[in-house]
Formats: sequence, structure tokens, C-alpha cells
Amino acid sequence: MVVRIANVLKRAKCKKVFHRTNGVFTMIDQNGAHITESIDTLKNTIRELGKKDTGMRIQVITLENSLLTDSGADIDALFKYYESNLVEETFTIDEAAIAVMKNEDETIDEIKSALREDRIEVFYQPIWSVKEAKFKSAEALVRIRAVDGSIIPPGKFIPIAEKSGLIDAIGHVVLDKTCEMISKDNTMKLGIKYIEVNLSVEQCEDPELNNKIMKTMKHHEVQPEQLNLEITESAEIKNRQILSKNMGLLADTGIAFSLDDFGTG
Repeated sequence: MVVRIANVLKRAKCKKVFHRTNGVFTMIDQNGAHITESIDTLKNTIRELGKKDTGMRIQVITLENSLLTDSGADIDALFKYYESNLVEETFTIDEAAIAVMKNEDETIDEIKSALREDRIEVFYQPIWSVKEAKFKSAEALVRIRAVDGSIIPPGKFIPIAEKSGLIDAIGHVVLDKTCEMISKDNTMKLGIKYIEVNLSVEQCEDPELNNKIMKTMKHHEVQPEQLNLEITESAEIKNRQILSKNMGLLADTGIAFSLDDFGTG
């Protein structure tokens, strides 16, 4: 099957054709007509073989500027990025698309260096109880302090951290610093009974979540009732059994849960 498709693509008018991993074929050309013709030829070939599901996936990348393909390393980086991010079968790479990719790479580097250099900071936003007419709790808010002293907002780095797998490390830092603050500060004397800490989808699906949280709490001598874990309502949670098990284990210790951003999932 791969050889047959390769022979078809070899005769295609597309300027560049690549067979990559997981049955992905990538065609690159600035001429839209060449792309369309090649796709039609390939689909006809697959139909002739009588297999509706060949396990192959056709991915088409068109380049607005051919200079973007001069570097082999750049091509490889582009492929890896868009193979993991491409939702549709076709995508046009222009200057804006390159900027998005570079920004993501820079943000990942920023997150990694912030973790190494202890530039992950936690701010505590007081929460007012209407019923009791006083501040009763606070929410831990994560920020990154850039090298120049400016604050990088969560909207810029959280989605990329989740996508790159760095969110677990960030979550651990936030929990550790929150527990340290609870154990050393006089927040509780001021009437703040507990701190709310967000859990990402990735953390919720971690089979070791319970052990990690309990270990951190024990290290700082924090009591379960001093924490409230916020879970964002999300359709992204894939393993709900692990989530339910984690919630059950943590709830049994006395830790409370709340639903964040209700209605978004």
C-alpha cells in the first residue's frame, strides 16, 4: 500500500512530497491546482485498491513563501509542529502561521527556564463570603515572572503548558508554594479558612495525583480542610475513572472540591 501510494505521489506535480510516520503523507506546493490534482489522483488510487480505510492520512501543507523551506531543520520543525496540531487535512503556512509556531516554542522555553530558576509565582486572590460578610477563602493564581521583571499572564502560557506536558510541573510548584504559605503565613488567623488550588485536566488524570498531593501536604504540615481543589468543567477529560478515583481518595482525607468555570464544558 505504501509503495503504491508513493509511486502515485512520485508522479504528482507537487513540488515536494514526504512520507512521514504514522501513515502521514505531506505534500508541499505553492500551486493550489497541483495540490488538488494530486489529492484527487491519490484518492482515486485508494478507491481502486478497494480499501476505504487504508490507515493512511493525507496531510496537505501549502507554503505561501517558498523561502520558508530553504532549511531542512525548519521543514522538519514545521512538520512536527503541524502534524501534532493540524485538525483539518489542509493548512496554509504563511508568515502568521510561522509566528504562531515560534511564539509557542519561545513560550515553552520560557516555562522551562521559569521552572528551573524559580520564577513561577503564586498570588492569592481573596474570596468574599456574602453569607458571612467577610473574606473566607482565597484562590491561588499562578503567574510567571519574566527575566525583565514583568508578569506573564496565565492566558499566554497555561494552554501551551497543557499542550506540551509542562502543566504537571507547574501544578506541583503552585501546590507546594501554596502549602508553604499556609504553613508559614498568618492567613488562617485573618479568617481565611482554606485556599483554592486549580487542578489541570492532566493532573486529574494522573494515577499518582493522590500520593503527590498528600506528600506535599505532609511535608508542609498542612491539614486537608485547609485546601480546596478546583476542577475545571471540561470535555477534555479522557480517563474519568482515574479522575473519579483521585477525587474519592482525596475527599476521603477531608479535602474539598469545587467546580471551576461552570458551564464551559
